[in-house]
Amino acid sequence: MKCICVAGVSQPDLEYVLDILKQSGMASELSVEKQQAMDMDSWHQHVVDMIDDEVDLQGIVNPGRFMEQMASDIFLANINAPLWGFADTRSTLLLDFWQHYDPRVYFVLVCVSPEQLLANAMRSQDEKVSVESVMVQWQQYHQQLLRFHLRNPQRSVLVSASDCIEHPALFISHLAKQWKIKTKSPRVFASQTSSPKKSYLLFLAQQLCADEVQIQSLQNELSATRLYLDGSLKSQQDLCVYSTEEVLASYVLEQKRISVAIDDAKREFDKLTSEKAFLIKKHDEQVTTFKNEKNNIETQAKLATEENELLLLQLHQVQEELEHYFLQYQDRENTIKQMEGRWQRMLERSPDYFDYDSLNVNITHNGKHKHVSD
Repeated sequence: MKCICVAGVSQPDLEYVLDILKQSGMASELSVEKQQAMDMDSWHQHVVDMIDDEVDLQGIVNPGRFMEQMASDIFLANINAPLWGFADTRSTLLLDFWQHYDPRVYFVLVCVSPEQLLANAMRSQDEKVSVESVMVQWQQYHQQLLRFHLRNPQRSVLVSASDCIEHPALFISHLAKQWKIKTKSPRVFASQTSSPKKSYLLFLAQQLCADEVQIQSLQNELSATRLYLDGSLKSQQDLCVYSTEEVLASYVLEQKRISVAIDDAKREFDKLTSEKAFLIKKHDEQVTTFKNEKNNIETQAKLATEENELLLLQLHQVQEELEHYFLQYQDRENTIKQMEGRWQRMLERSPDYFDYDSLNVNITHNGKHKHVSD
C-alpha cells in the first residue's frame, strides 16, 4: 500500500491534480464506518478545530493520540488498495506529521502563483477581497511547501497546478519513475477541469502583487526549485504577463457574459414577478371566497341559534301549559273521588234509591194518549 497526499493552498487546484491521479489508476479514499463516517476531510476538520492560530502558522507535528488513532483507522480501511490518496489544503499544515506517520506516504506539493490565487479570490467572492490576507495566506502555505520539499526531496514533488493540468501524462510518468508506482496514462482532460482564464482579473492581480517584495522573492525560490514537466524554465511571473489587447479582449468577453447573465436574470425576474402577481390574485380570490363562505356560515349559524331559542321558548310555554292542565286534571280527579264517596254513602242510606237520566210516562184518558217525559 502506498498513499499520496496532495497539499497546497488552493483546494480547486488540488482537486484537479487528484483527478489526474485517479485517472491514472489511484484508488479513491475509503471512509471509516463507525458511529459516524470518518474520512480525511472530516479528520482534517477535527484537527483544525483543536488548534490555535500560532500552531496553525508553524505547522502541526502531533495532532494528538486520539486523532492519530483515527488516522490509523482510515489507513486500515484503505490497506488493500495498492495506491490511494487524498487532497486537502489543511494537509499543508500537517506535512511533518504525515511524513513521520508512515514511510509509505508520498507528497505532491502543488504551487499556484499569488496572482492566480488572488484572481481566484476576486472571481469567487462577492464581498470585498483583502489583498493582504490573500498574500499572507499564499506566503505561509508556500513557505511550508518549499521547506518540506527541500528537507524531503525523495518523498515529495513540488509542481505547479497549471503544469500538471497541461501535461498530465508527463506528471504521472515522473511520479511512477520516482516512487516506483504502477500507473496508466491519464486521458487528456485539462480543458474539462481547468478553470477558465480571465486575463483582466490576472492583470489586475499582477498589478496588485507588483510591489510585494517578499512575495516576489519567495516566488523566485519556488520557480528555481519546482519541477518543470515540459523541461522549460519559464517562471510563474512570465506566465501571468498579458498584453493590453488580451486584457481588453478578455474584459469585453466578460462584459458580454455579464450582460447575458443580466438579461437572463431580468427575464427570470419578470417571470417571477408575473408568477407572484398571479399568486397574489389567486390568493385574494381565495380570501374573498373564504370570507363569503365564512359570512354564509355565520349567517346560517345565527339563524339556527335564533330558531333554537324560539323552539326553546315554545317548549317552555308548552311545559307550562302541560303543568297547568295537569293541575286541573288532579283537581277534577279529586272532585270525582269526593262525589263518588258521597254517592256510596247515599246508596248505603237509601238502598231503594234509583237514579234515572230521564222518565217517560204514557197516560191514557178517555181513549186519549198523552206522553210525559222528565
